[in-house]
Amino acid sequence: MNGLSKRLQMLADFARPGSVVADVGTDHGYLPIYLVENKICPRALGMDINVGPLEKAREHVGEAGLSASIELRLSDGLEKLAPGEAEGVVISGMGGALVLRILEASKEVVDALDYLILQPQSELKKVRERLADLGLMISDEGMVEEAGKFYTALFVEKGPEKTYSSWEHQYGPCLLQEKNETLYTFLQKEKQLKEQISSTLTGRDTPEIRARQGALKAELQDIKEALQYYL
Repeated sequence: MNGLSKRLQMLADFARPGSVVADVGTDHGYLPIYLVENKICPRALGMDINVGPLEKAREHVGEAGLSASIELRLSDGLEKLAPGEAEGVVISGMGGALVLRILEASKEVVDALDYLILQPQSELKKVRERLADLGLMISDEGMVEEAGKFYTALFVEKGPEKTYSSWEHQYGPCLLQEKNETLYTFLQKEKQLKEQISSTLTGRDTPEIRARQGALKAELQDIKEALQYYL
C-alpha cells in the first residue's frame, strides 16, 4: 500500500513494536496493514461499527495478503474485544465524547491494556480531564497539520495522572513541555481568530454578547498562558 496520511502516520509512530494492536474506527484498514506490513506488530485487529468501512478494510487486507495476520470485527467500540486480546488500542476519527463513552463502556478491557493511542477530533480538554477518572495518564502527545486541519494524538498508559492547569488540559501538557512547533502554529492562529471575533463584538451590549465576550476573554487568557511556554 501507499504511505499513510500524516494523521495516521502519527498514530503508527506511537505503536509499540511487538504489540498486538486493535484499531477502533479503522480507516479502511490502513493502519493495521501498515503496522503488520512494516513488522511493527505481529498481528492486528481492525474494528468498526459500520459494515461499509469494514468491508473496504477486508478488501484492502486481502489485497495486501495479510488476512492471516489482521482480523476484522464489526464492533461498537471495544464491545467485541476481550480483555487481554490486544496490548494496545487505537481510537481515532471520532469526537471526544464518543472516545470517552467507548473507554467507560469497556473498562475491563481498558484495564487489561498496556497502552492506548487516542486521537479525538473534538473536546480534547474534556478527554484529558477525564482520563484520571479511568486510572489513565498521558505519557506523550503528538500533533500534525494536514490539509488545513490540526490533529492531536495522546499516548496513554495506566497510572496516576498529574495535576494540570486549564490551558494544559486544553492544549496538551506534553506538547507544551516540548514546545511543539505545530501546536505553536495552532495557538497563533487561534489567538488571531478569537481576537478578530472579539473585535466584532465590541460596542454591542446584550446578555448574550456579554457572555460570549467573557468566554472569549477566558479562552484568550488560556492561549496566552500556553504561549508562555515558547518564550
